Amino acid sequence: MELGLSHPQHGYYSTKEKIFNKGGDFTTSPEISQMFGESLGIWCIAAMQNNYGGQDKPFSIVECGPGSGIMMEDILRTVSQFTQTLKDVNVFMVESSENLAKQ
Repeated sequence: MELGLSHPQHGYYSTKEKIFNKGGDFTTSPEISQMFGESLGIWCIAAMQNNYGGQDKPFSIVECGPGSGIMMEDILRTVSQFTQTLKDVNVFMVESSENLAKQ
């Protein structure tokens, strides 16, 4: 799977310029509707409140394979509406594709 997706010369994500939407091979949920990312943002708020009792403490959100970053954008927009700030949120986006990481 790793070679098929990430090989520098032959991997799907390593060699294609356009992967998502028009001109690409597929569309993912976050690109169809922001509701998926917003739902995850609400879940993050609930997780923060359950784990920290509503106190402002550092919280990490890690997305593996963020692609275009649309889902993280939706998550952070939603989280910021409930926390009024993102200063305690650490964001990590782990992308193995150099093409997508540049975007």
